Amino acid sequence: MRWSRTAWGVVAVIVLALAVAGAAGAAKKARDQVWVRPDFSTLKVGRIAFLPVTSYDNNIQTENSVEASLGPAFKGIGYRWLSGTTTRELLRSKTGGDSLLKTLRAGVLAQGRLDSLHAPGLASMLRCDAVLTVRVDQYERHEPEWNVAGKPYTTVQLRSALVDSSGRLLWTASGTQTGEGSYYDPNTNPVAVSDKGLERKLVSGQAGAPPFGEVLALLSVRWATLFPAPPAAAADSAVAPR
Repeated sequence: MRWSRTAWGVVAVIVLALAVAGAAGAAKKARDQVWVRPDFSTLKVGRIAFLPVTSYDNNIQTENSVEASLGPAFKGIGYRWLSGTTTRELLRSKTGGDSLLKTLRAGVLAQGRLDSLHAPGLASMLRCDAVLTVRVDQYERHEPEWNVAGKPYTTVQLRSALVDSSGRLLWTASGTQTGEGSYYDPNTNPVAVSDKGLERKLVSGQAGAPPFGEVLALLSVRWATLFPAPPAAAADSAVAPR
């Protein structure tokens, strides 16, 4: 059977539409919006303090997991880093408590970055050139109900900002990483029965949503490549290394 030009044209349109739809689906799995101050390479940024991570629901386990993933990834970029734990302890020792840290966290939750008015005093207190903040905007692991078909997924959405000692915004990033598990089919033969909760549920043995650590690792490594390299001017920084 010979196809007309019109038929081939329809096929081409369908193929193109499927390709675009596939690309759009892939984009939903990893999205980043990154901005770098144009004159960053001329600035003296050599030592950066990592402010303890904040989260939309103030979940300390989530915040610790995010910091544990981002910290090692950023460590290899070439800056001198103060970890979130070190920053917290320094602030406590210098202020006698957590009141300042709570104020700073509230600002990050509201603005997505360190308040410019707090930057000079904080940088002086920590003896650093800039402060990096990270806010967790979404931290979700979804798995279909045992009797509902669907694809399990894990999504992490973060917002980060780097502010220098004068309050200038140097770098921002917001991004989402989603990891998907295998399609779940409730018709698959169950391998066990769960009696947890108020009702008995069948367990199929099919893989669920990816763990948070796996999804965080992908986002952390990607952001490390998007973070600006240390400026050459940082070698002349007057800030003493820790």
